[in-house]
Amino acid sequence: MKKLLFLFLGFYLIVSLHFVQTEVGAKSEVRYTKPLLSILFVGDTSWGENYQERLEKKGEINILKEKGYDYSIKKLTSILKSSNVTIANLETPLTTLRTSPWQEKKRYLHWGDPERVAEMLQKYHIKSVSLANNHTLDYGQLGLQQTINALQSRQIKWFGAGFNARKAAASYKQKFLFDNHTLDLEVIGGFWYDESYDQKYNFYAKANSSGTNLWTKSTAREQIKALRENNPCAFIVAFPHWGLNYHWKTINQVELAHSMVDAGVDLVIGHGAHMAQEIENYQNRWILYSLGNFVFNSPGRYLKKKDAHPYSLTARLDITQENEFLNLTLRLYPIFSNNRLTNYQPRPVNRQEFNELLLEIFRHNKFPRKLRQQISLGKDGIGYYFHLDLGLLKSETEPNNLNLNPKNEKKDSSNIGKNFCKFN
Repeated sequence: MKKLLFLFLGFYLIVSLHFVQTEVGAKSEVRYTKPLLSILFVGDTSWGENYQERLEKKGEINILKEKGYDYSIKKLTSILKSSNVTIANLETPLTTLRTSPWQEKKRYLHWGDPERVAEMLQKYHIKSVSLANNHTLDYGQLGLQQTINALQSRQIKWFGAGFNARKAAASYKQKFLFDNHTLDLEVIGGFWYDESYDQKYNFYAKANSSGTNLWTKSTAREQIKALRENNPCAFIVAFPHWGLNYHWKTINQVELAHSMVDAGVDLVIGHGAHMAQEIENYQNRWILYSLGNFVFNSPGRYLKKKDAHPYSLTARLDITQENEFLNLTLRLYPIFSNNRLTNYQPRPVNRQEFNELLLEIFRHNKFPRKLRQQISLGKDGIGYYFHLDLGLLKSETEPNNLNLNPKNEKKDSSNIGKNFCKFN
């Protein structure tokens, strides 16, 4: 029986891949409407000064000294230019410190040049970063202070860490205006609970000490419920750092993601595995378990890990307006992240690579046929993409107004001028 199921799945995926090869170019152009607003989410971001310095000591090329800081982001600029706002996971402290409280205890200690990295973030319009990850406190509380100072010097917003638990849990907030309508976006970041980062490294913020925002099922649920109660009409994105390096999702990720959706999150976009993980639709909400890397200048371990693949995702939230409705969609542009093969220049995938990632995503999904019905595939001037429909937001003052069946909804123009509210 298992053999028959495997053969059926393989046949189904072959058909899907044939669709990509024959129709991907035309599928998206027919339905495409230029968005009023695009918000780009990118994954693990670090120019990797600590890795490049280590390589230089071994006699290898330091790509930052050889090519400069623009080099590694050069082939991703078309993706960045397509958005109005870009939000990244900044997975390194920006610090001049070279001695860590965890010296000889923590295997990977990240550090980034405060001036150069902050300059790059500003230059490429990365306007906000999450600090909720397992490297923000690599150089302790002073390293966190220097990071925040560097970001502030370039007018870059930050969230997911802070000088106490309350500040670490604060969300990134942005209000967008559409004629007489408004849309409230809130992005909240958290670093899932890891006992070693709690007991050994003291990474999590407490009432009177600095650190990252702690996410267990209970703390994440409480924070999200508070956001929802404070702003019923906000569109809330959870931006967690979690998972195992170079592995697919874990049951703990699934349980935490589902609890966040149950608490009121509209979209979950995770990062932390250094590769793209599963895509899931739960309770009519999309969960991207891991985007993978963006610019991340480490050599990587894709060839050393049995089940790892070298592909990452960028996720662009596109918003168009239809009378009193906002139509929300996601375009997921895969990128090739193996620095050993790209010479530290990640880039959009080609057709063969897109097919390989598609195969992997279907292979690791419990219901590949259902997932295939929920996503569409396409190619535009940026590259190949997955397209996900989020639904319609309706302009009313009452919450819970996502229309998941818009064709059966009679539109009422009396709502013009009111706030766009959340999904139901």
